Amino acid sequence: MKKFALLVWLCLATSICFAVPIVVTVTPEGDGMVGKDRYGYGFPWEWVPFDSTANPNWAGHWYDSPYGSYRDVYMQLAIAGLPAAENIVSASLNINVISASGSSICCNLYHASNSSSANGLASQQIGGGQWVYGVSNSTPAGWLSIDVTNFIKADKTNGYSWSAFQFANVGYSRLTFDSGDSANAPFLAVTVVPEPVSAVILLLGGILLRKRK
Repeated sequence: MKKFALLVWLCLATSICFAVPIVVTVTPEGDGMVGKDRYGYGFPWEWVPFDSTANPNWAGHWYDSPYGSYRDVYMQLAIAGLPAAENIVSASLNINVISASGSSICCNLYHASNSSSANGLASQQIGGGQWVYGVSNSTPAGWLSIDVTNFIKADKTNGYSWSAFQFANVGYSRLTFDSGDSANAPFLAVTVVPEPVSAVILLLGGILLRKRK
């Protein structure tokens, strides 16, 4: 019994047995698209209303004179409930890709360096500033995991409640992926280590186990 208890403590202390990522899923209002359309000869490029109900999202551009269209996707994820930056081991942004086509890099993901005004509504269109990742046109359908560890840790250090991202269009290219209105909504997966208080409790538990042994 003592050996079993010691094994359980070792598993907890080393975060091997019970290390499960914290998952933060994008809400329906937490992502959406906006851009411009051109409707024919004599028409200028005109802004379209922000669409937070789009499913799927697409970030891309096409033009076949005189018609054309482009969209960027904005996204906000709640991070207020995450532990402090020093307790975050890794963080990834995960999207369920439907298709990717066009240029070798068909879409660029950016992170907003300042999301202090974010309120969870992607319609604020907070994005840009820090390049994160270029999505390849050879990306297969299915889940794509993008490392955003340093960006999430920076947001926590700055005291932000939300992390904001932008999928920016690339000329004559397109990235399509499930939105927050889908069962396959984008999500943030964050792996953490125990808070200092928890670590102390585990340490004390180990000392007691050793004494009893």
